[in-house]
Amino acid sequence: MTTTTCHGPAGLDLSRRDAWVLHAALLRWIDAEIDDDRTPRFEFGLLRKVEECDRLTTAELRVVRQVLDTYRSDVPDEDRDTVDSLLADVDDALVEA
Repeated sequence: MTTTTCHGPAGLDLSRRDAWVLHAALLRWIDAEIDDDRTPRFEFGLLRKVEECDRLTTAELRVVRQVLDTYRSDVPDEDRDTVDSLLADVDDALVEA
């Protein structure tokens, strides 16, 4: 039996590193929502879809883009290039959507 490994949502060709950075950005976004006394139901669903490699809708891709753009303003230096690459990938996916 062949085991397949996914790295992020279907439709985005992500490396393992890309997927981890996207995951970190989403977790930071969710933490900020909770800190602001909001319940991030949509974001939890989005995180689940990313973890399970499900395809994202156009609306979800737009949220991912916003999450990454926000994360980029305070990203660790070692992740900056990865975030820039992810933003380009999401932009490409939005054009194709």
